[in-house]
Amino acid sequence: MKALITLTLLVSFIWAQYNPNLYSQFGNKLFEASVKFESLKYNDILINKIQAYKSESELIRSQGLKLDSKKEISSTEKKEYLKSLRKLENSYQSIVSSLSQVLLNSIQNNNYNKFAKLCNSNLNDIFQSDTIYNKATTFYQKNKANGSINSLDQLIHQKKLERKAILEQTQEKQLTEKQTVTKKKYTIEIQPYKDAYGNDYEMKLNTSFDECKAYCLKDSKCKAFLFNTKREKCWFKNKVGRTTDIRHGILGIKKLDSR
Repeated sequence: MKALITLTLLVSFIWAQYNPNLYSQFGNKLFEASVKFESLKYNDILINKIQAYKSESELIRSQGLKLDSKKEISSTEKKEYLKSLRKLENSYQSIVSSLSQVLLNSIQNNNYNKFAKLCNSNLNDIFQSDTIYNKATTFYQKNKANGSINSLDQLIHQKKLERKAILEQTQEKQLTEKQTVTKKKYTIEIQPYKDAYGNDYEMKLNTSFDECKAYCLKDSKCKAFLFNTKREKCWFKNKVGRTTDIRHGILGIKKLDSR
């Protein structure tokens, strides 16, 4: 079994070097699947589908290589080639869907050898739904003593890493959203030669108007402050009382910034 897997991977690697460069990220998987499908002809329907796929794949691959050899490729030629690749992808999905059903049947019939062969094909798309993936991993864990499947072990590890990454991203997003909850922004309305009577809760000596302003903006209790320009004192207020005139005072009233 290991020798077969190694041979399949080697052939796929060699085959990939001769695949078209145009739309290679899309096409390589489709062309390499032709080799992987060869060992998975489990019934007449699959035999016919895989044989047709092989012929279609070789034709489209030749089309792509021909375009690669050209100095300039027109947009029409690119569109036609892409259209061919999408048609091949439909054939690919049809075969993968049939193989997924074969995989489920092998689980139902407790056929671990067939199950292992399918998993070792490195066609991860056969686990095209969470239901199939969950059934396959459960069956594998129960029968792993009959022989481990490296490709499935790798897939399980990859899925765990993906889920961990998604969980971390979700937690990070939630934390960011929590930290960036809209905070109320305030500004200070300045009224020279004014004071708001009473409601003082704190005083600072030897200070400046800017220091008073910064402190009031930072302190949630502060609703206003009076700065005495002559004595350089600041009185912080938890309410804004009635205003009165004052000779050496500047009243600062905290207000919600509407900008």
